[in-house]
Amino acid sequence: MLKLNALNIEVITAEKVFGTKISFSSKVNIINGQNSTGKSTCLNAILYGLGIEELLGGKKGKTMKPALRHEVEFNGQKFNVLESNVYLQIENENKNIITIKRSIKSNTRDANLITVIEGALLTSPEQHYSSRDMYVHLSGASNNELGFHKYLEKFIGWNLPKVSSYQGGDKKLYLQSLFPTFFIEQLRGWSDFLATVPTYYGIKNVSKKVIEYILDLDVIENERKRQEIEDYKKHVTAVWKENFNFITGLALEVKGEVKGITSNPTILTEEERERIFIEVERGGQFFPLPDLKDTLEAEYISLKLGKASIVGEVLEENQQELEDSIETLGLLEFENKQISEDYRLELRNLESLKEQIRMVEEDLIRNKDARKLKNLGSEMNLSLAKHTCPVCQQAIKDSLLPQSIEQNPMDIDENIKFLEAQRKMMKLSISANEEALAKKQEKMKYYRNQIDRLRSMIRGLRKEMLSDERLPSEVEIQKKIEIKNELDKLVSVEEQFNEKLTQIFLLSNQWIKILNKETKLPKEYFSLTDTEKLHALETYFKKNVMDFGYRSAAVEDIKISEDKYFPTVNSFDMKFDASASDHIRAIWAYTVALYETSREFKGNHPCLLVFDEPGQHQMEVKNIKSFFRKICNLKSDFQVIISTSLQEEQFKAVTKDIEFNLIEIKEKSIMPFEDIN
Repeated sequence: MLKLNALNIEVITAEKVFGTKISFSSKVNIINGQNSTGKSTCLNAILYGLGIEELLGGKKGKTMKPALRHEVEFNGQKFNVLESNVYLQIENENKNIITIKRSIKSNTRDANLITVIEGALLTSPEQHYSSRDMYVHLSGASNNELGFHKYLEKFIGWNLPKVSSYQGGDKKLYLQSLFPTFFIEQLRGWSDFLATVPTYYGIKNVSKKVIEYILDLDVIENERKRQEIEDYKKHVTAVWKENFNFITGLALEVKGEVKGITSNPTILTEEERERIFIEVERGGQFFPLPDLKDTLEAEYISLKLGKASIVGEVLEENQQELEDSIETLGLLEFENKQISEDYRLELRNLESLKEQIRMVEEDLIRNKDARKLKNLGSEMNLSLAKHTCPVCQQAIKDSLLPQSIEQNPMDIDENIKFLEAQRKMMKLSISANEEALAKKQEKMKYYRNQIDRLRSMIRGLRKEMLSDERLPSEVEIQKKIEIKNELDKLVSVEEQFNEKLTQIFLLSNQWIKILNKETKLPKEYFSLTDTEKLHALETYFKKNVMDFGYRSAAVEDIKISEDKYFPTVNSFDMKFDASASDHIRAIWAYTVALYETSREFKGNHPCLLVFDEPGQHQMEVKNIKSFFRKICNLKSDFQVIISTSLQEEQFKAVTKDIEFNLIEIKEKSIMPFEDIN
C-alpha cells in the first residue's frame, strides 16, 4: 500500500521563499482550481519526489514546470529561482511513515539524489528524525541497497518479478512501469490505456506484464518458470554440444569416431555407458578404443620383456613389413589426396555460399527499402511502378519472363519472405560446411602424421636391411617407441573422453530434471484463478462504462482481450470507434476496474488512485458526477487524489452528497510562504 500524507514544494529566490503546502486525507481528495493555477504542478511534483517523473516524458528537473526551476511570477513581478525542492510524506500498510526530499534545482545536490527522512517531517516538524541519502536513475537504483526504487519497492510491499527481455534472459519489472495503472497524468495519460508505461527498458510486452503483476496473475510466475526452463535447456544444450564437439575432436586425433551418443541432449542411463565409445580404424578394420589399447599394450609388453632381436634374425620380417608399409603408405597418400581434394572443394563451396548469402542480404535490403518506399506511396515517376508500359500504357509484369507466360511473379512481400528463407537455409549450409571442414582438417592432420611415420619407418627398414646383420634391430627399437607413443596417445584420449563422458551424464541428469519440471507446468496458459480474475476485470469494466455513460459501442460487445488484457469491441481495440469523451470514460472505467479486481482477489494494487483533470474533452457534468460517486463509494482502505478545473456551480453539482477533502487553489499553487496559512 502507498498512501500520500503531505506535499511541500519549496522554491527559493533572492527576495523570498515561494511554494505550496498540501495535506492529503486517507480517502478522497479533490484539488480544485481554474486552469493554469498549478494543479498539475503539484501532482507532477508527487511523481518527481518518488523518482517516477519518467511518466512525464523525461528525467530530472527538466520535467518540472518553469515556476519550479526557472522563474516564479507573482503580482506582476518575476523572481529568478535559485533553488527548489520537493518534500513528500508517504505511509505504507504497516503505518511506517517517511518523508522524501529531492531537489529540482540546486548548486549542491544533484537531481538524482534523494534523502529519506525516517518520520513525519511535514506533519510533525517539531520532532527530530534520522535520515539517509539514496539515488535514482543510476545503475543499481532498482536493485542495490542504496537505490531508492529498491527501497520504495520494499516500502510499498511489492516484490517485483523478473520478466523476459528483448535482449534475452530476464530483467526486473521496473517500479516506474507500474505507476500508469493508478496515476493518470494530464498530458499523455489520457491518450490511451497505460499510455505512459516506459517502453525503453527492453521488457517484452511490458504493459501486459504490468497488468499481470497488479492483478497477481499466476501466468506471470508460470511464464517466468517457462522462460527459466527454456533458458536452462539452451544452456544444457550448449554445454552438451561443447562436450560432444570436444570428444568428436578427440576421436579424430586417433582416426576414430564417437559411437552411441548424439550432439543434442538425451536421457542416458548407466547401462548405456558401455555402449558409448570411440571406434578406431586401423588397417581397414574397426576396433573400440579400449580393445585397440589392450592389443597395443600386450604388444608393447611383449617387445619390452622379449629378447632384443639382431638384424639377421628379422630380415624376413623386415622385408614383409617393408612391403606392407609401402602398400599402406600408398593407400594413405591416396586417401590423403582424396580428402585434400574434398577439402578444397568444400572450401570453394563455402566461399561460394558466403558470396551467395552476401548477395541475398543485399537483395533483401533493396527489397525492404523498396517496400518502405512503396508503403510511403512512392511512384518514382516511372510507369513501371504502376505495372504499365511507359510507352503504350498496356499492362506489364515486373518480370524478365516473356509477357505471354500466364504466371505472376512474386510481389515485394513474397520476395522478402523468399529471400529470408534463402538466407536462413544458407546460414545452416554454411554452418554445416564449416563443421565438415573442421573434421576434414583433423583427418588431414592425422593422415600427414601417419604418412610421416610410415616414411620414417620405411627409411629405417631399408637402412637396416643393408646394415651389419650382427647389430641390434633399430626398427624393432623404433617400433617399440612408436607403439609406446601411440599407446600414450590412446590412454590420453581415453582419459579425456571418460572425463567428458562423466560431464555429459551429469548434463543428462540435469536434462531429466528440466523435462520433469516442464511436465509440471500448467497445460493451459491461464490458471482457473487467472480466468476468474480476467472475468472479474471484464465485469467491473462493463459496469463502470455503463455507469459513466459510454455510448460508442454496445456494452455486450465489449471484452477484455486475453492477449493484452485491454478492452476490445468485436475483437478490435476499443478506442478505434470511440468518441474522444467515451475514450476518457473508458480510461476511468479501466483504471477503477483494475483496482476493484485487485482488491477482490488481494492483488498487488497499491490502493492509490490519482487522476489529473479527468474531465477531459468537455465531459458532461452528470458523467463526472457518476465518476466521483463511484470513486467515493468504493469500499476498502484506499486513497484517491483528483484534480479538476470545474466552475463553482459545476463543482457543487458533481460533489453533492459525497464526502471528500477539498484542496482549493484560488490563485496559484506556488505562492510566497508567508501568504500560505
